[in-house]
Formats: sequence, structure tokens, C-alpha cells
Amino acid sequence: MWRKISSLGLALSVVFLLGRRALAERLYSLKDTQDWMYSYYQHPKPELVPNAIRILFEESDPMKPDALPGNMGFYGRVLAANPDRIPGWILEIEGQTEDQWFFMANALWNCGTKNCIDALSRFSREGPPEFGRLAQQLLNDKKRPDPMVSPVVLSPESSGATIDMIWGAFYATGDRRYVERIIGLVTHSGDEGKAAQATLAANAAQHPKVLNICRQAVNNSTGGKKKILRNIVAEARHPKTPEKR
Repeated sequence: MWRKISSLGLALSVVFLLGRRALAERLYSLKDTQDWMYSYYQHPKPELVPNAIRILFEESDPMKPDALPGNMGFYGRVLAANPDRIPGWILEIEGQTEDQWFFMANALWNCGTKNCIDALSRFSREGPPEFGRLAQQLLNDKKRPDPMVSPVVLSPESSGATIDMIWGAFYATGDRRYVERIIGLVTHSGDEGKAAQATLAANAAQHPKVLNICRQAVNNSTGGKKKILRNIVAEARHPKTPEKR
């Protein structure tokens, strides 16, 4: 069953709905890190990547099955856009836990660009032993069978993990194609369609760009898809106030 409010896309939307403060030059908490990720495409600060990864591991578990896909979608795209920073980022996590090495190795593999794969290969030979071993394992896996370590692409496969990865990639890039990919899933049956609709509504309520893309999609859609998108736009424009507990 689709994870209730556990996907990165919806969870970070709720965090943002509750308010965010001005982003500082350094991240001090998990909320700072979530705000930074969620609005990254609007205010890119790639220099905070090592800081963000450190806090993620100190205050949460970014390797959990419901967190890893979204994180890989996000960090994979940030790495792709900042190839010159990759060597420094890898060195900055030297001496950290094996999970952090695994996280960075997977992000490079997920990035999928020539620069990222070259860096993964180079550091498998020249980097710290912990990273080298993990990097080589990924490099030896030519088929990339695990969707959580595959590049975020506009492919037909659309598992719940892929939805999380797509939103992570959108937060990193602001690329409308990722939103359009989610829109293409809203009429799917079962948990996948529900996840697409829920995360699209949450993000449309907080991102004017997502809302505008949804409005355009309403005009270009017919039938059941048009009705679903119209409801999402209406919900985004008049979001429900979270119930107090």
C-alpha cells in the first residue's frame, strides 16, 4: 500500500506548508535541510550539500526505503549540475559512517552522467577504502536492477519509489517535465494514481510553478483526467487547514 504522507514529495510539502524561514548560509537542523531541499531550484546553494548530508544522518534516516528514492532523485540531479564540486564533496565526508559513503556512491550512480560515473570510477580506485568498495559494487552492477539507484528518467516505469524520485529531481531542478510525468500518472489505478494525485495537490499548493503547469494540463486534458486535474487545482488554490491535534 502506498505510504501515507511518507513520500518525500508529500512530506516536504507539509513541512513547507507549516512555514519556512529565510535560508541561512549554513544548515543547523533537519527543518533547515528540508527547507533547503524543497526550495533548492528557486535558491540553489550547492555548497551546502555536505552540511545537508551530515544533518540528514544525524537527525533522520535518509537510507530508509521511504526516504532513499526521493533523496536519490534530489542529490542525483544536484550532482549532475555540479561536476566540479564532486571531488570536494566526497573528500568532505571522508571519515564518516559507511552509510554516508553508501549514500554518496548511490547519488553518483543515480546521477548517471559521464562526469558522475567517471567520478565514481575514479574514487573506487583512488578514494578512501570505504568509498572505493561501495563504488566498485555499483560499477559492477551494469544492469542497474534496483530502481532506487537508477537514474531518474522519463521512463514508463512508475512505482511509488519512482514518484518520490521524480519529485526529488523536481526540487533540485525545477524542470517542468518532472511535473508533467506525475500528471501522466494521475489516472493510474490503485495506490500509484493516489500517490500521484496526493503529491501533485500538495506541491501545487506550495509551488506556483507546479500550479501553473497543472492549470495548463487542465486545458489540454479531457475526460476523467481533466476532472482530476481540475480538482487538484481547486484544492491547491483553497487548501484545507491542517487539523490541530
